[in-house]
Formats: sequence, C-alpha cells, structure tokens
Amino acid sequence: MTERICAVFNVTSRYPDEAIDLENSKLQDYMNSFNPAHLVFKDGVVPTKFNIRRLSPSALSAVKQAAMTKGAGVAMSYSVTLGLISITSPDGSVYAPETVTSKVENRDVVAHKDPVAVSDYLVDTYGYDILAELSNAVMRVSEMPLHLSPFLPKAV
Repeated sequence: MTERICAVFNVTSRYPDEAIDLENSKLQDYMNSFNPAHLVFKDGVVPTKFNIRRLSPSALSAVKQAAMTKGAGVAMSYSVTLGLISITSPDGSVYAPETVTSKVENRDVVAHKDPVAVSDYLVDTYGYDILAELSNAVMRVSEMPLHLSPFLPKAV
C-alpha cells in the first residue's frame, strides 16, 4: 500500500486556528470529509497544517485494540503517535517528531520515538483539545473509503 498523507486543520478544539473563518466554513462537512474545500480561510492569514498519514489496516486495528484493552486515552495517544507526520506553522517552520519503525502483524509501522514529548509539545503549543482533534482526524480518514478521503500519494 502506498503511503498517503494529507493536511488537516484545527477547527474543533477550544483554541481553533485563527486563519479559519469558522462562521463561514462548512464545519460539519469538513469534519465528515476533512476536505479543506469546506473551509473558508481568512485573507492574508496562513493556517497551521497538521500533516497526517492514513493508517494501514493493521495499525488501525492496533489502535482499536488499544481502545478496548487500555482505554480511550491510550488509543487517542497511540493514533496520534502513528498518524501525525509533521506540523507546518504559518511562518513555514516544520515540527517533525523523530520516528522509529517497528513491526505490527509483520508490517513496518512508523511511530514517534518519544510520544510523550510530542504530546507535551502539542498541548503546550495548541492546547489539550488538539490531541482529541488529531486522533479523530487520523481515525476518521483511515476508516473512510480511499476514494472519499482527502489523501494524496506521498511525494517522492
């Protein structure tokens, strides 16, 4: 399976992205599809892009198993650890957590080397709610049929 990535935007946390016009955006449509065409961006303000990957079926299964055996909080953290690739800030700087590769059901799975440090960075920078928003985005786009998702093949 070709790795697929997309950018999602902070719209539902307590501290949403100030570059997005929430009143004129179609937030429910965006949350159902993660298609940025449903968002209205303010002129002259650049949004923060959270670049996520579509989880493989085995990684998705591992997150769901963690939810059943270890609880929703662990599963939320795990989905962000597996799904968040990088964050592109409005100034163009990129935060890309260091990763490690391990085997899940005989498949290579890439995860953050230090998930606690990544969570700390996310909470310190964007607030605690961003963890739930990113987890929801990773899970939602990984579960939807590929032809409905916002994913593009990874650039080589």
